[in-house]
Amino acid sequence: RILFVGRIEVRKGVDVLLDAAYRVLERFPEAELHLIGRHNPVEGENESILDRHRQRVAGRPELDARVLFHGGLPDDALRRAYADCDLLVLPSKYESFGLVLTEAMMFSKPVIGVRSGGPLEIVVDGENGFLVPPDDSDALAEAIGRLVASAELRARFGARGRQIYEQRFTTEIMVANTIDCHREVVREHSGSVGLGNVSTSLAGFVRSVCGVSEDDARLAAGELLAPRLPFGVPDYAKTLTALW
Repeated sequence: RILFVGRIEVRKGVDVLLDAAYRVLERFPEAELHLIGRHNPVEGENESILDRHRQRVAGRPELDARVLFHGGLPDDALRRAYADCDLLVLPSKYESFGLVLTEAMMFSKPVIGVRSGGPLEIVVDGENGFLVPPDDSDALAEAIGRLVASAELRARFGARGRQIYEQRFTTEIMVANTIDCHREVVREHSGSVGLGNVSTSLAGFVRSVCGVSEDDARLAAGELLAPRLPFGVPDYAKTLTALW
């Protein structure tokens, strides 16, 4: 059971994943691809990913039956999908982080990501999964096939992924690292920009980037600096925990 979690769109590499998966499913008749996420067609495209998929599997019910689009799922069903899968694939053209990789690693699942952005800091190639070039369906098909073919490799990568998760990506560790990062930013910049000048500096930045009037820039800076925290939680660490 091959799992993808994310929006069904080109930026997430679903087109590349499907192209690779058709070949893998033909090679391994018992394999299935499960895609969880809402369909997000790009404006201006003549065909959506789902349209192209329907054309590709037309007249091939045995292949169509093993590519399952589940749409968005509630949290409990999503956790069950992680628990039930054998590997997770995230072939996005770019990911700033790649949270679903760490979620799969939490369930001791091997993962496949791309050599770009956040996955480079999560996937240790050959230890807890594989990294492939973006937009390379051949490399992706080969990586998926290697994991589908070997239960031993999946178990070894999954166990290592759980270790990496416990060492680096639990909520407690992520919150502590985030706070350390924010404190470092404060230490580095508090001397060069006095606290009284933050609002003025931010307003100037907003004005230069967005091209808005000086009054609108000041208003935006005031909104961005408003002393409020999400979830109604007044404690910074608890707020970050809720966010993660």
